[in-house]
Amino acid sequence: MQFETKRLILRPWLRTDAADLYALAKNPLIGPNAGWNPHESVAESLEVIENFFVDDPLSFAICDQSTKALIGSISLMPARYEGAKSAKYEREIGYWLAPSFWGQGLIPEAIRCLQTYAFETLEIESLWAGYFAGNHNSQRALEKCGFHFQHTEEVYIAPLAAQKTEHYLAITKEQWQQGRDWNEN
Repeated sequence: MQFETKRLILRPWLRTDAADLYALAKNPLIGPNAGWNPHESVAESLEVIENFFVDDPLSFAICDQSTKALIGSISLMPARYEGAKSAKYEREIGYWLAPSFWGQGLIPEAIRCLQTYAFETLEIESLWAGYFAGNHNSQRALEKCGFHFQHTEEVYIAPLAAQKTEHYLAITKEQWQQGRDWNEN
Protein backbone atom coordinates (compact mmCIF):
# COMPACT_ATOMS: atom_id res chain seq x y z
CA MET A 1 0.00 0.00 0.00
CA GLN A 2 1.29 3.45 -0.91
CA PHE A 3 -0.05 6.96 -0.40
CA GLU A 4 0.75 10.13 -2.28
CA THR A 5 0.24 13.69 -1.13
CA LYS A 6 1.11 16.94 -2.83
CA ARG A 7 4.77 16.71 -1.79
CA LEU A 8 5.24 13.23 -0.35
CA ILE A 9 5.08 9.53 -1.08
CA LEU A 10 4.39 7.22 1.87
CA ARG A 11 5.46 3.77 0.75
CA PRO A 12 6.40 0.44 2.29
CA TRP A 13 9.94 0.07 3.54
CA LEU A 14 12.33 -2.01 1.41
CA ARG A 15 15.49 -3.82 2.43
CA THR A 16 17.24 -1.76 -0.24
CA ASP A 17 16.48 1.36 1.84
CA ALA A 18 19.16 0.37 4.39
CA ALA A 19 21.94 2.66 3.13
CA ASP A 20 19.58 5.62 2.78
CA LEU A 21 18.10 4.96 6.22
CA TYR A 22 21.58 4.84 7.73
CA ALA A 23 22.54 8.13 6.05
CA LEU A 24 19.63 9.77 7.87
CA ALA A 25 19.38 7.75 11.09
CA LYS A 26 23.02 8.26 12.08
CA ASN A 27 22.17 11.93 12.70
CA PRO A 28 21.99 12.52 16.49
CA LEU A 29 19.18 15.05 16.01
CA ILE A 30 16.74 12.33 14.92
CA GLY A 31 16.89 9.16 17.02
CA PRO A 32 16.89 10.52 20.57
CA ASN A 33 13.78 12.60 19.79
CA ALA A 34 12.07 9.42 18.57
CA GLY A 35 13.26 7.14 21.37
CA TRP A 36 16.20 5.37 19.77
CA ASN A 37 19.96 5.82 19.42
CA PRO A 38 21.57 7.03 16.21
CA HIS A 39 22.34 4.12 13.89
CA GLU A 40 25.96 3.03 13.78
CA SER A 41 26.04 1.12 10.48
CA VAL A 42 24.15 0.18 7.35
CA ALA A 43 23.85 -3.32 8.83
CA GLU A 44 22.05 -1.89 11.87
CA SER A 45 19.69 0.06 9.61
CA LEU A 46 18.97 -3.12 7.63
CA GLU A 47 18.24 -4.95 10.88
CA VAL A 48 15.76 -2.22 11.87
CA ILE A 49 14.05 -2.45 8.49
CA GLU A 50 13.83 -6.24 8.71
CA ASN A 51 12.72 -6.38 12.35
CA PHE A 52 10.33 -3.45 12.49
CA PHE A 53 9.29 -2.17 9.08
CA VAL A 54 9.22 -4.75 6.29
CA ASP A 55 6.45 -6.92 7.71
CA ASP A 56 4.45 -4.03 9.18
CA PRO A 57 1.83 -2.85 6.68
CA LEU A 58 1.32 0.34 8.72
CA SER A 59 4.96 1.53 8.67
CA PHE A 60 5.91 3.78 5.80
CA ALA A 61 9.04 5.35 4.38
CA ILE A 62 8.43 9.05 3.76
CA CYS A 63 9.86 10.03 0.38
CA ASP A 64 10.10 13.36 -1.38
CA GLN A 65 7.54 13.41 -4.20
CA SER A 66 9.85 15.16 -6.68
CA THR A 67 13.12 13.29 -6.05
CA LYS A 68 11.75 10.02 -4.60
CA ALA A 69 14.49 10.30 -1.94
CA LEU A 70 13.90 8.82 1.51
CA ILE A 71 13.47 11.65 4.03
CA GLY A 72 11.74 10.08 7.04
CA SER A 73 9.39 7.53 8.51
CA ILE A 74 5.82 7.38 9.78
CA SER A 75 3.88 4.51 11.36
CA LEU A 76 0.52 3.67 12.85
CA MET A 77 1.42 1.58 15.89
CA PRO A 78 -0.65 0.06 18.68
CA ALA A 79 -1.16 2.83 21.26
CA ARG A 80 1.34 2.43 24.12
CA TYR A 81 0.24 5.03 26.67
CA GLU A 82 -0.97 3.86 30.07
CA GLY A 83 -4.58 2.62 29.77
CA ALA A 84 -4.58 2.32 25.97
CA LYS A 85 -7.43 0.45 24.29
CA SER A 86 -7.06 -2.36 21.77
CA ALA A 87 -5.26 -1.56 18.50
CA LYS A 88 -8.61 -2.20 16.84
CA TYR A 89 -9.86 1.08 18.33
CA GLU A 90 -6.78 3.20 18.94
CA ARG A 91 -3.49 3.68 17.18
CA GLU A 92 -0.48 5.84 17.85
CA ILE A 93 1.29 7.82 15.15
CA GLY A 94 5.07 7.81 15.33
CA TYR A 95 7.30 9.70 12.92
CA TRP A 96 10.61 11.34 12.26
CA LEU A 97 11.97 13.50 9.46
CA ALA A 98 15.47 14.41 8.27
CA PRO A 99 16.44 17.79 9.79
CA SER A 100 17.05 19.34 6.37
CA PHE A 101 13.29 19.00 5.77
CA TRP A 102 12.13 20.43 9.10
CA GLY A 103 9.94 23.53 9.10
CA GLN A 104 8.28 22.89 5.72
CA GLY A 105 5.01 21.39 6.98
CA LEU A 106 5.86 17.92 5.68
CA ILE A 107 5.10 16.00 8.87
CA PRO A 108 1.61 17.54 9.17
CA GLU A 109 1.07 16.58 5.52
CA ALA A 110 2.06 12.97 6.24
CA ILE A 111 0.00 12.86 9.45
CA ARG A 112 -3.11 14.18 7.67
CA CYS A 113 -2.74 11.46 5.05
CA LEU A 114 -2.61 8.72 7.67
CA GLN A 115 -5.43 10.30 9.68
CA THR A 116 -7.69 9.90 6.67
CA TYR A 117 -6.63 6.28 6.22
CA ALA A 118 -6.95 5.45 9.92
CA PHE A 119 -10.36 7.01 10.41
CA GLU A 120 -11.99 6.18 7.07
CA THR A 121 -10.49 2.80 6.18
CA LEU A 122 -9.29 1.24 9.43
CA GLU A 123 -12.23 2.76 11.34
CA ILE A 124 -10.01 3.68 14.28
CA GLU A 125 -11.83 5.58 17.05
CA SER A 126 -8.88 7.72 18.14
CA LEU A 127 -5.30 8.45 17.19
CA TRP A 128 -2.64 9.21 19.77
CA ALA A 129 0.86 10.61 19.55
CA GLY A 130 3.55 11.32 22.08
CA TYR A 131 6.48 13.69 22.08
CA PHE A 132 9.28 14.18 24.56
CA ALA A 133 9.40 17.37 26.61
CA GLY A 134 11.22 20.07 24.69
CA ASN A 135 10.39 18.75 21.21
CA HIS A 136 8.34 21.78 20.23
CA ASN A 137 8.45 20.98 16.50
CA SER A 138 6.64 17.71 17.08
CA GLN A 139 4.15 19.35 19.44
CA ARG A 140 3.32 22.00 16.84
CA ALA A 141 2.97 19.45 14.01
CA LEU A 142 0.44 17.47 16.03
CA GLU A 143 -1.52 20.55 17.05
CA LYS A 144 -1.73 21.61 13.38
CA CYS A 145 -3.42 18.26 12.72
CA GLY A 146 -6.05 18.72 15.42
CA PHE A 147 -4.44 16.69 18.21
CA HIS A 148 -5.21 17.86 21.76
CA PHE A 149 -3.15 17.42 24.92
CA GLN A 150 -4.31 14.48 27.06
CA HIS A 151 -1.72 13.78 29.74
CA THR A 152 1.97 13.51 30.61
CA GLU A 153 3.86 10.38 31.68
CA GLU A 154 7.35 9.77 32.96
CA VAL A 155 8.61 6.93 30.77
CA TYR A 156 11.76 4.85 30.71
CA ILE A 157 13.18 4.63 27.19
CA ALA A 158 15.22 1.42 27.17
CA PRO A 159 17.23 2.06 23.96
CA LEU A 160 18.38 5.39 25.41
CA ALA A 161 18.69 4.05 28.99
CA ALA A 162 16.96 7.24 30.08
CA GLN A 163 13.90 8.49 31.88
CA LYS A 164 11.95 11.02 29.78
CA THR A 165 8.88 13.16 30.16
CA GLU A 166 6.45 12.31 27.37
CA HIS A 167 3.39 14.38 26.55
CA TYR A 168 0.48 12.56 24.90
CA LEU A 169 -2.00 14.13 22.52
CA ALA A 170 -5.00 12.57 20.80
CA ILE A 171 -7.69 13.22 18.24
CA THR A 172 -10.93 11.28 17.99
CA LYS A 173 -12.64 10.37 14.76
CA GLU A 174 -15.44 12.79 15.65
CA GLN A 175 -13.01 15.66 16.25
CA TRP A 176 -11.27 14.85 12.99
CA GLN A 177 -14.58 14.83 11.09
CA GLN A 178 -15.51 18.21 12.58
CA GLY A 179 -12.17 19.66 11.51
CA ARG A 180 -11.99 18.30 7.98
CA ASP A 181 -10.18 21.45 6.85
CA TRP A 182 -7.07 19.95 8.53
CA ASN A 183 -7.05 17.42 5.72
CA GLU A 184 -7.44 19.93 2.96
CA ASN A 185 -5.02 22.70 3.93
